[in-house]
Amino acid sequence: MKEVGLRQEDVLKAAFEHFDKFGLGYLPQESHPKLFSYLIVEKQFDEAAIEKLLAVSIGNSRLTLKELIEAWRKHPADESSETSTEKLINLLNRLKHKISSKKHLQAQIDWAIEKIMAGKVYEPEVEVNPLSASGKSIDKAMNSITNNLMKLLPWMRYYTRRQTHLKPSFPPNLAQSEQLANSVNSPNFNTFELIPVLGRNNVLPLTAHCIFSENKLFSLVDEKTFGSFVVTVRDGYYQENPYHNDLHAADVLQMCHYFLNNGLREVAQLDDVDCLGFLVAALVHDLKHPGITNGLLETAKSELAVAYNGQAVLENYHLAQAFSVVQKCCLFQRLTFEQASVVRKRIIGCVLATDMSKHFGAIQGLQSLIAANDIEKGKNADRIINKKSNATEFESKQFIMNICLHAADIGSSGRVFTACEQWARRITAEFWRQGDLELKLRLPISPLCDRRLSGLPESQVEFINTFSGPLFRCIAQVLPKCESLVRTALESEQRWRTMIHTSP
Repeated sequence: MKEVGLRQEDVLKAAFEHFDKFGLGYLPQESHPKLFSYLIVEKQFDEAAIEKLLAVSIGNSRLTLKELIEAWRKHPADESSETSTEKLINLLNRLKHKISSKKHLQAQIDWAIEKIMAGKVYEPEVEVNPLSASGKSIDKAMNSITNNLMKLLPWMRYYTRRQTHLKPSFPPNLAQSEQLANSVNSPNFNTFELIPVLGRNNVLPLTAHCIFSENKLFSLVDEKTFGSFVVTVRDGYYQENPYHNDLHAADVLQMCHYFLNNGLREVAQLDDVDCLGFLVAALVHDLKHPGITNGLLETAKSELAVAYNGQAVLENYHLAQAFSVVQKCCLFQRLTFEQASVVRKRIIGCVLATDMSKHFGAIQGLQSLIAANDIEKGKNADRIINKKSNATEFESKQFIMNICLHAADIGSSGRVFTACEQWARRITAEFWRQGDLELKLRLPISPLCDRRLSGLPESQVEFINTFSGPLFRCIAQVLPKCESLVRTALESEQRWRTMIHTSP
């Protein structure tokens, strides 16, 4: 292939201009000189598109490399094409056989197949010189990484084509309705048991529909509009995250519903508008979660951390994404201005309260209220609401709602152990994935994120004893019907402790 008067830098620039046309400009330009393989892998061309690419590029030796780039621009792949991993590997193998005379391209395809099979297609290849005397090359590479950290995450991809056709029918059919009604009102709710009944992509939408129906909230929001909203929310959660995905949203939503219907609504004297804000907050509390922590975003000085001044970075991001969806779907079109204002404040307060840095302050505040008002096992529980003024009443209601959503967010230890164990393994996998990324980027490895040091049973015992257990016990003083969560968490702690003693 003739390459007269064309430098590699020119090819890189032209190729990335091509990527930009499809919203793929986030690829780190300095990281992947293997453009031919990456063009195929990143765009996931279907078979016809690959044949077209062959005809334009490899099949015509008269084209210069510059003309090849121009041909790519003129013959874009079908934007809506979707290719499974298995199909893509088969296509690449067939492509490899067709270009047997071009060993350098075969090597690139072998490299691409290896990345796909290892699940590392999106892993950034960051090359820095650790022996640099001045350190400038390291600083330059790190600046390139940290300024665009959200875009460089190996598991972050574009999801616009993922589930647009997967819209469940509302309301659920009779069998689904019966299963959901039994599940959503039980303290033994297990999200994973709903997957074979409802289908993986229907768990959040149908669970949400059932819960909003049980709380009679379709008088405030249109049922059809809600269906569109909840499907959009589902698609905004990244299923590639082991833990922070739409199943976690469904789990948190159910526990919030459980709190409402086991004393929270009466004790906190919540009306339907309050409940709407509370449950919408549960739905969207981790929307667009990237699968990494605030700590990493702040350490890396990411764009998000800068945008939110290092304060509740992800929580503010989730809220921004949530209100964008609310506005797009016109979810609150039936509400008066005053009602919409209350719902907005409830959502903001509840989601911001899921920031783990606020945990100990929140639990100390609740313990102080319990002691000051002589609250025990539900006795004097109504004193949790301060009625000195409208402002104090509003804020005290907000506080107990915040506490309950936070408890639901970290409350997987209150589930039956089969669910508790799966959630624990999922969050551990997500933490370890972050630790691997931090190690690759030469950043300090965050607590619990180093797979070489972290033991799952030990970390779960510590978490229950330090975080979820004390929180559940405080809530049970105010909402005694929720005492079962305390018992279940204790049983889980004992199971984890047994696993420590029996491990080799």
